[in-house]
Amino acid sequence: MESLAVSVIQDPARQTVTTILYKEKLATVMHNVPIRREPRTYDSQSITGNRTVNGIDCIGRKVICRDMKAGSSTDCGTAWYSTTYDLLVSIEDAETFPDGTKRRSSWERYDVAISAEPETQLFEIPAGFQIKDE
Repeated sequence: MESLAVSVIQDPARQTVTTILYKEKLATVMHNVPIRREPRTYDSQSITGNRTVNGIDCIGRKVICRDMKAGSSTDCGTAWYSTTYDLLVSIEDAETFPDGTKRRSSWERYDVAISAEPETQLFEIPAGFQIKDE
């Protein structure tokens, strides 16, 4: 099976999402992309504790899971966030669905290298790519 080399760059300030397909040398820029409401949010007012995750000092924030059909929400986990670097470092959550099915997940950044601002060319469309505006 052939791997698909794709990058997605989201820019909330410009409200654009750029998808870069390397094999096709094509970059698609979508403009005026609305901010999507996720079924999972983080309560910025609740601090559940402090923890060091992969060498980064973090605060815990409640993860709120929403049942979009029922219109209800529950606490379902913890998001570990670095206020120093404005970076979400780890998420641990679990929820039970109306049919009794349970889901548990975790996500974590590792090998994080904190340095100066990233090079701007990391967020630019490579030279020679066709640009398709949508």
